[in-house]
Amino acid sequence: TINLEKINESQLKITNSRKLIGKAIHDLRYITKQLGPGDIIKKGFAFGIEYELQRIKYSKSCETTFCLSGTFFRLSNERELLVFNILQELVVDILLLQVSKLIAKLRYSAEEIDVKIIHKNKIAGFLTKDLINGNIKLNNRLKLIGAKLNIESSHGIGKILITIKK
Repeated sequence: TINLEKINESQLKITNSRKLIGKAIHDLRYITKQLGPGDIIKKGFAFGIEYELQRIKYSKSCETTFCLSGTFFRLSNERELLVFNILQELVVDILLLQVSKLIAKLRYSAEEIDVKIIHKNKIAGFLTKDLINGNIKLNNRLKLIGAKLNIESSHGIGKILITIKK
């Protein structure tokens, strides 16, 4: 589309094309960046879940919110990885429900961590407990870390509370 006779117009097209290509490369790098186990061990599962929510928000799949309260502490490396895997799997499963809003709240207290995931579904009539109860791998991981699970769900809204002892 470059016309050498209209050099000023061509220069503008070249500049705009460079900006678009640069933005596309930046977006692709951001979307494809994955967290590895080393990142979770180094920074913790709270960082990992916040990062995953940012990726979801960036992709404009749904609105996301992350809240952390209390005095932060770390679990053992193995438990950090398992908690992250549990939360990551829950988020992926929840996204299949075509959610419009996804909130993750982590509350640290002296003896435990409460992880609450709240989501608003676009699929009417789906209950969150149906999602969790049928997932054997997820339930086994919860048992491995000694976590308690509480699910509240109504049509269109789900709340998952995972309590992890220090």
